[in-house]
Amino acid sequence: MIQNNPIGRNHYEQKKHGQKELPFVVYRSLVPQGFSSYPMHWHEEMELIYVDKGSMLLTVDGETYEAKAEDLFLISPLRLHSMEEVKGEKAVYYNVLFHPSWLQHEGAEEDMEKLLWSPLKKGEGSFLVRPKLSQDKEEKAKQLMKELIALGSKKEEKGMSFLIKGTLFALLYYVQEAFVKAKAPKKNLAQMATMKALSAYLQDTLGESISLEDAAAFTGYSTSYFTKFFKNYTGVSFVTYRNLLRLEKAKVLLAEGEQTGLAIAESLGFENYSYFIRTFKRTYEITPKQYQLFATGRKMALYSSETYE
Repeated sequence: MIQNNPIGRNHYEQKKHGQKELPFVVYRSLVPQGFSSYPMHWHEEMELIYVDKGSMLLTVDGETYEAKAEDLFLISPLRLHSMEEVKGEKAVYYNVLFHPSWLQHEGAEEDMEKLLWSPLKKGEGSFLVRPKLSQDKEEKAKQLMKELIALGSKKEEKGMSFLIKGTLFALLYYVQEAFVKAKAPKKNLAQMATMKALSAYLQDTLGESISLEDAAAFTGYSTSYFTKFFKNYTGVSFVTYRNLLRLEKAKVLLAEGEQTGLAIAESLGFENYSYFIRTFKRTYEITPKQYQLFATGRKMALYSSETYE
């Protein structure tokens, strides 16, 4: 089945999407319902994004795109990306993720290995995020994307991997001209490495009081440069991003049901419990207690008159 995008899942590098035998998954995501932005992340899988309704902002390696209904985007493996709402707008979009190695096999066509897979793995090439295609190829690529989305709800059926692979190969055929074989500038590679190291650092210190100045010092940048650099790569301010990471971790802990909201708030370094509740509800439109009851399968009124735990 197509999965609703589980905000709070760890998308950072080690996360694998789908199953080992079928590394393919489709997520249905909504912005701003439940979240106003999805923080910067990266993964080993290729990601295809199709906007079904509305519009949002998509930031990839520091470049921001306005994503509107019926737009198709290609995100190559290991590229830093984030999503953010357009104020006053809502968006429904689908993420299709698959691991490139799944489409490789012994005796594969030499041109596909040489022109696509090898450069992609070595970082010597990537797809244009917003592919520039002829009208005919663009229409066919979007139609195939819709077919992949539909297949996401049928992937448990016997032999479905054949149909999914065939559809992916067909889509790659129509977007192949959007693949650019060129090494990324060294400056960009260095900045991406810095952002990945910073992301790991922030994940490892969620319960600590890390200030903007601390984060800037970690990167070796001045505070003023870091502020612009960080916003350029993530699409949000450092404080907003830091809170999103902590709130996502809070959702994971709440869903486990082993700790109270108060204990979780304290472990994640929120200044006080009331602030944690207000921030959580403002972001997800639900209180921590309501979310915990929902996530652990107990009956609840999603939007009851109770405001606090």
